[in-house]
Amino acid sequence: MYKKISIIMLVILISIFIIPNPISSYSINENNNQRTFRDIFAATPLILIEPEHTDELAIPNGVILDIPLTITYELTGVFANQQERRIRGQNIQIQLSIINTPDWCAASLTPQILVVKIGDDEPLNAILAVSVNEDAPAFQEGVVKIKAETPEIQGFIFTRVLEQVYEFDIPFAVGYFPLLSVEKENTYFEIPPLNTTKIPIAIENFGNGPTMVNIEILDIPNNWIINYPKNITFGSHVAGLNYKKEIEISVKSSKDFSVKSIRINFTPSYVGRPDLKGDITTISYTFKNDGSLKEDNGFLINIAIFLGVIALIIVIFIVIYKTIKKKQ
Repeated sequence: MYKKISIIMLVILISIFIIPNPISSYSINENNNQRTFRDIFAATPLILIEPEHTDELAIPNGVILDIPLTITYELTGVFANQQERRIRGQNIQIQLSIINTPDWCAASLTPQILVVKIGDDEPLNAILAVSVNEDAPAFQEGVVKIKAETPEIQGFIFTRVLEQVYEFDIPFAVGYFPLLSVEKENTYFEIPPLNTTKIPIAIENFGNGPTMVNIEILDIPNNWIINYPKNITFGSHVAGLNYKKEIEISVKSSKDFSVKSIRINFTPSYVGRPDLKGDITTISYTFKNDGSLKEDNGFLINIAIFLGVIALIIVIFIVIYKTIKKKQ
């Protein structure tokens, strides 16, 4: 009895390793965690995905960042060599898919299906394309989680290669995206000469990192005094802290002018990195003399003339009075 059983087992083993595989098919094993006796002799595929190192950053609302991926496939297990010999030359599909991205990120894979030939050690290639919006925090790491899966390969009597699923984290770095909003209530003012006029300006940092704004006023008229902050620091719009502030420009004009204009430049840069600058935002203000100083001078001149006439009348009256008194 035991002899017959031994002969049957020997025949089965010979059929596994000697009899060629007449039919192969692809299927997905939905219960990969439940192993059977047939799985003892099966090989397990090992998939590795390596992203190419890049110094490029993902700039919000900018150019899409392409991350090259290198994919390798090999069979592992005690009987991996035997299984590879039996299915050498067959094509195996690797299905790639994206299973998770940050909320502020969109990603895609090209291609999504790779074909590897058993016995061919040449690595495969794919591209992970990443784009981010203005909510992506500057100089922080983002991670795209991708999945690689291969179907089960069934052969004669026993499963030759098991289904397998792998997940990989592909990191990338976010760049700085400077963006300012400058709001002004008015750009035209009628001002009194020699008096100080204060102008409020609301600034909001829509960039994705802490930002310093350098302020420069151009075309300042001669003999005008303009006081303003040379720079101001904002928190990140992404973090939601201190990204809105109001500044004040004080303008004191000269005595004589008709209409004058000034320009104000606002230049954003990453805090601590003045080389990372954004576009300059420029606003212009026009000032017109309201004529109040001339009117005041005219009034004073009229008062002076009036008082002079009164004084002259008094003097004439005194002279006449003295003359008449002497004749008496």
